[in-house]
Amino acid sequence: MAVRFRPSPGDGQRPQGEDRGDLAEVLSLRSRLPQREWAQSQGDWAPESNEHSAEDSGTPSPPVQLDSISPSEPPDAPSDELAPAGEVDSAEPEPSGPERTANEDAVRVLGRKARSSGELRRDLERLGHDAHEVSGVIDEFRENLYLDDVGLARIVTEKLRDAKGASRGQIRRKLQERHFDESAIESALADLDEHEEDQLLRAAAEDRARRLTGLDPQTAERRLLGFLARRGWGGEPARRAARDALQGGGRSSSGVRFQ
Repeated sequence: MAVRFRPSPGDGQRPQGEDRGDLAEVLSLRSRLPQREWAQSQGDWAPESNEHSAEDSGTPSPPVQLDSISPSEPPDAPSDELAPAGEVDSAEPEPSGPERTANEDAVRVLGRKARSSGELRRDLERLGHDAHEVSGVIDEFRENLYLDDVGLARIVTEKLRDAKGASRGQIRRKLQERHFDESAIESALADLDEHEEDQLLRAAAEDRARRLTGLDPQTAERRLLGFLARRGWGGEPARRAARDALQGGGRSSSGVRFQ
């Protein structure tokens, strides 16, 4: 039960309009806060009804900044909850250098697959080794025949020619992709037989020409030359093989002759 204090005879009474203004402010504040927050803001005591107000206590309420109070969030949120995500303890350890020496990593790389000198250099530098240190390791491995670019280039060339019937142009591109130097590439290509190269060209042209029988001669020749170019053949040898293949595929019976 709330206790009402009467003002002493010597105290002046507040104007009735001012009391009602204070009461309206308190009621407005209470309507905007949940019941628990209102009770916490008043300590251990909360009014039993809207009839009890600052008028009963006789003590004016401190001014309240109503605009700073949110009905769904407590006014004093912990500072760490307001920090943007990802900014707390965001420091990451600095990246460390290679765990092994360039020599040790070179042995591991070559143990998995044969590499050219250019491939080994690329792999070691990707692992973070210094370029000067990598050059020293490559020179040492070449001297001890752990690296043999010419021998490896010849093995790759023979495999491409025998297993896939690759042209000279295709083999050159493949060796360049594997970072062989130009001297190793030329040495490997020099072993290719020229007669065998011409046979591969004509076999590829004849096989493709069988699929172009429904086209007019000009379109068929253009497409066949494009196919041969993608296979690494070009120039006059490719043009001559394309015309012979198209004529041998029944083109001559239609009266069309390539000049």
